[in-house]
Amino acid sequence: MERSEERILVIIPALNEEETIGEVIRGCHEALQRRTYEILVVDGRSSDSTVSIALQEGAKVIVQKGSGYGDALMCGFKHALRTYRTDLVVMLDADGTYPPQSIEGLLEPILHDKADLVIGNRFAHPEKGSMPFVNRVGNRFFSALSRFLFKIPSLDTQSGFRAFRAQMLNHLLFKNPGMPLASEMIVEAKSANYRITQVPITYRNRKGKSKLRPMRDAYLILGTLVRLYRDYSPLLFFGMIGGIILIMGGFLGLYLLIRYLVTGLVPHYVLATLSTFLFLTGLTIITIGLLADMIKDLRERMRTFETHMMENFSHNKNSEMPRSEKKEEE
Repeated sequence: MERSEERILVIIPALNEEETIGEVIRGCHEALQRRTYEILVVDGRSSDSTVSIALQEGAKVIVQKGSGYGDALMCGFKHALRTYRTDLVVMLDADGTYPPQSIEGLLEPILHDKADLVIGNRFAHPEKGSMPFVNRVGNRFFSALSRFLFKIPSLDTQSGFRAFRAQMLNHLLFKNPGMPLASEMIVEAKSANYRITQVPITYRNRKGKSKLRPMRDAYLILGTLVRLYRDYSPLLFFGMIGGIILIMGGFLGLYLLIRYLVTGLVPHYVLATLSTFLFLTGLTIITIGLLADMIKDLRERMRTFETHMMENFSHNKNSEMPRSEKKEEE
């Protein structure tokens, strides 16, 4: 059953987007006119009229302390956590590529309790020329890699058009404030057992100059995915590396043993030392994987405990609320 009383916060990172910010905000007002919502523009110290236009269109504006897309989102997330009345968060770009009219489609699976995080799939209905060839190939590759490594049910893991439950922010650990934050959010949500789904959206041509740096962003995203896989599946990650090194040392040691049995001599002391070193290194790395897997299991148990504690606290707080306050809340 749909819960129409959910309070929604729309987060829009912006930097010199005077051409489109007004249109995006008006679209959000139109899409959410039957909802309780707030529009928050996180400005990266724009030098044009972005801030004044956003204020004129009825949005709240805060200025991020750092720089970059991921840092802007994290500033918005902190605002959502401070605003205890926020139930759902929607994030989209200020460049007009994501149609605000699709917000209702993103919210629907959450409002019907079918998902906790919904991603807008840009590959469903892209306008011609909306995504350059290099970006399209990169997004396809990283989305496929994320599905393979983390079993994430999304064809477009790099999409910046999303809706999710605000309570998720209490359980997600963000370490990279840059473009990789999109991947980090999904993997963290998956690790915390939140339900993830996708909905088709139209992806439009942007107005103004793109701020993406494909090669640098690709390097950062790939490094983040490797780190996340290390944290998500430490036993498999370290086990593969340690196993390969262990096998190399074992084969080298077997070769030396056969030579010794045939000739009665150890032909290469350097190789014998190298074999011992590889064998011990492989065992050490596998041991690190076992310890990391134990730490991961402990972290998941603590996360589950914290979730139960927060749910019980919220339930007890609502139960103890005076009748008059409950009526006002309703």
